[in-house]
Amino acid sequence: MLRKEQPGFNSVDVANIVRRSNIVRGPSYNEEFHSWQYSLADQVEGHKFVVDLLLDCEADYDVAPKVTIVTGKFQRGRIRKQARGKDDDDAQDQNC
Repeated sequence: MLRKEQPGFNSVDVANIVRRSNIVRGPSYNEEFHSWQYSLADQVEGHKFVVDLLLDCEADYDVAPKVTIVTGKFQRGRIRKQARGKDDDDAQDQNC
């Protein structure tokens, strides 16, 4: 249960984070679920909110990607954008 002074979030907030967020960690391969794991962060009601999600390797990414939300939580600190392009080559070299 959220306290009165703390911000709240809902599924619309999570969908917006997935659409417009910054990648703050990942991709890393999750062997247990055979998926790529990412952490995304954005502002919700002025506070940093981080969503951890899995992108299923067996799904067709172009036609119907399968995304599973693992956790969502408020955290302290700034949102630091991952340096894009550095990890992209490494991720593309590994096949699911």
